[in-house]
Amino acid sequence: MILHPSFYFNLHALAMLIVGLTIFFLGLFIFFKKKSSRINISFFTICLSITVWLIATAIGCSLENEQLATVWFKIDNFGVMFISVSILFFTKSVLKKKDYLSVYVGYILALLLGIIILSSDWLVTGVKRFSWGYFPQWGWFGIPALVFFFGYMLLSFYILFRYYIKEKLSPLKKNQLKYLILAYLIAYTGSIDFLPVHGFEVYPTGYISIFLFLIIIAYAIFKYNLVDIEIVITRGTIFGIVYSIVLGLPFLFGFLTKEYLIGYVGELWWLFPVVIAVIIASLGPTTYNKLKNKAEWTLFKEQKEYQEALVELGRQLTLTKNINELLVWITRTISINVGVSYTRIFLWDEEKKEYLYRKGYGKEMKKGINAKFTPDNPLIKLIRSSKKPLLRAQ
Repeated sequence: MILHPSFYFNLHALAMLIVGLTIFFLGLFIFFKKKSSRINISFFTICLSITVWLIATAIGCSLENEQLATVWFKIDNFGVMFISVSILFFTKSVLKKKDYLSVYVGYILALLLGIIILSSDWLVTGVKRFSWGYFPQWGWFGIPALVFFFGYMLLSFYILFRYYIKEKLSPLKKNQLKYLILAYLIAYTGSIDFLPVHGFEVYPTGYISIFLFLIIIAYAIFKYNLVDIEIVITRGTIFGIVYSIVLGLPFLFGFLTKEYLIGYVGELWWLFPVVIAVIIASLGPTTYNKLKNKAEWTLFKEQKEYQEALVELGRQLTLTKNINELLVWITRTISINVGVSYTRIFLWDEEKKEYLYRKGYGKEMKKGINAKFTPDNPLIKLIRSSKKPLLRAQ
């Protein structure tokens, strides 16, 4: 019966469906980027629980049959039970916390609450018609459900905000956490969806809040170089195109041929798009990998070329004995192949106790830089204390 629901076109539901699918593909992409990363796993659990919530809600809003809509809204709330604990999992993963007992307990409780929601009418008692379609109505079990949901949401925010206030963080890390806190606050406004479940005529804008949440996270990734944004955009675009085809073609085939197939094979018409989906899905990973490798080679051709030049420089360094020739090779290769406007090398002078300019290359190498640095220079102190390359994000 659920295979043949009486759907009607619902623009509000379509928006929820698009956001839900976008979040799912984003989570899947991040997960497969590094499956062993706890941050990636926890981020995927957020995306998966939100996807269940939004897609089930979109289907429920698009149904004419109240009983079927009630079933889908139970599935919707099953996903909701996992959102807040997944956010706590992600928060602790980002902050590299070692205590995950509250997360394990949370998932057990979420599963128990979800099973009760699916198997009873304690939470979803029925549906009510609003301007945007059907929406679930809650019963008495909404009290423990809300306590659980908001309890874990507030715990996540408390841990994140306390870490931001009390820990000694670098300016870069503080800015990263600022964006994360802002994203969480906006995501929490999605709780407005709990108003219509109690009968209030308030449009459920939770999916918009989640969409804004993703935009802020994406901006933080771009601004603070948390990952290689070009790789993310390239792989994400290819992934979206390939799997839009994988998912879209069977639906399009079913939509265009449904009436003909029903007249030809009856109620088993849906087997044909399912078979097509299985066949196309089996080709999806291979097609994605081939397109990804081709695109990355084209996009990063220049970087690969100067990487090869640096390898050649390393070989040349082992053959050159004269220090001046060696410095010329280094500055020239870096400026030309890496693409910086100028390069200078400073070496430590033991007698003068200073870093003295020895060799440079580039059109602007005579502008704006001292010929020597003392050990108490702020730049030297920063380099010596960090023991890492310094990157300046624009």
